[in-house]
Amino acid sequence: MDHQDHRRTPAQVRNEADLAAYYDNEVQARVDRDLSPERVAWRAAYIELLRTEGLTSILEIGSGPGRDGQAFAATGLTYTGVDIAPRSVAMCRKLGLDAQVASVFDLPFDDRSFDARMDDEHAPSCR
Repeated sequence: MDHQDHRRTPAQVRNEADLAAYYDNEVQARVDRDLSPERVAWRAAYIELLRTEGLTSILEIGSGPGRDGQAFAATGLTYTGVDIAPRSVAMCRKLGLDAQVASVFDLPFDDRSFDARMDDEHAPSCR
């Protein structure tokens, strides 16, 4: 992963704040909603790929309440999640996951800190 300096306009900052507020309000509904079988199968295949490749750490961008994070950590992967919604991060932490409030545009990690990442762009048909 290459860390880039993304300069955001005031409108982009407001939009991200609105999105964080939306997800904060939706966190319990996301916890209560079952993941689709397709999502679970995709995640299992991704975990198998990581194992096959010998990768041991993963950054999840948009961790939500930690359901995927739990699955990653349960396989022995070193998991870190980031989300713009503080309540989602709090849910992750309650599950014992390493999670931080952060924007994809300003990640608090050095370049190449993780072997792999997961985000909506790389799982578009699964969320």
